[in-house]
Amino acid sequence: MRLSKRIAAVALAAVMAVSMLTACGGGGGGSTGGSNSGNGGSNNGNNSSNVGGDTNGGNTGSGSDTTLGPIDSNVTTKKTTWKDSRTGKFFGSTGKVYFKYKGTYEGTPATIEQASNLRTHDVYMSFTIDNIKCFAALTEWKNNKYYEIYYKEIQNLKNDGLEGDIPEKYKGKDLYMVEPTDKNTPKAMMPNDNTEIEICEYEYPENSGKKYYAEKATVNGYTSIYCYNFTSGKLELLVMTDALGKVVAWQYYEEVKNNYPDSLMKLPKGAIEVTEKDLKDAELNK
Repeated sequence: MRLSKRIAAVALAAVMAVSMLTACGGGGGGSTGGSNSGNGGSNNGNNSSNVGGDTNGGNTGSGSDTTLGPIDSNVTTKKTTWKDSRTGKFFGSTGKVYFKYKGTYEGTPATIEQASNLRTHDVYMSFTIDNIKCFAALTEWKNNKYYEIYYKEIQNLKNDGLEGDIPEKYKGKDLYMVEPTDKNTPKAMMPNDNTEIEICEYEYPENSGKKYYAEKATVNGYTSIYCYNFTSGKLELLVMTDALGKVVAWQYYEEVKNNYPDSLMKLPKGAIEVTEKDLKDAELNK
């Protein structure tokens, strides 16, 4: 049984969902260029993504959803700043970002729960498969640590090929592996208050016919496009394009909030640190 590194690539790819928020802050921006990890779902509506992942939602704190009311459909292209933009006011009020969206993990349908602190740069992402919260990735920049967390419920996972076979010694326990933070991992950062934002109407090429109220931020040749539903006022879609206007990453969201419980950024209480050797030895000594 091999747990470690199974989620690292997917986690790095899914961080794009947050790093797109930070392109205008000098963060990861286009460093993972499109996040084509091979784990992405297809474009079939508002539950689609080009990066894999999962989450069960859970208790996401008392932060407000991006239901900020209807938006005037008569959009006139104009310029503003991050601090005065719809997006900046929402996320800047707490410095916290929470996303929930659907994708896949190694070809298996999954839900992603992703939380990020734009001030400390820490990022948490969990994967729920078949209604089971299986594993998560947590990056702590201050402590220079990257954790892979394997929840005890993973033993109930019946999907062959995924991590459902926990050695007897570790059943009923939350596990984690830890290593230094990968310096190439994009950081979630708060954009500068005076970063220029273009307000306009945007039609996503992959969803022809649907138009959004959009706020665009361009830095270092990459543009982050925050797409809001005119009727509900919700942030539904985030798109990143390169200097030529080519879409290199995109994400539809089920839920967006500007808060989450602090417990998401901590290891489960009582979790046990293990290594691959520990798991291998436990497997051999069954």
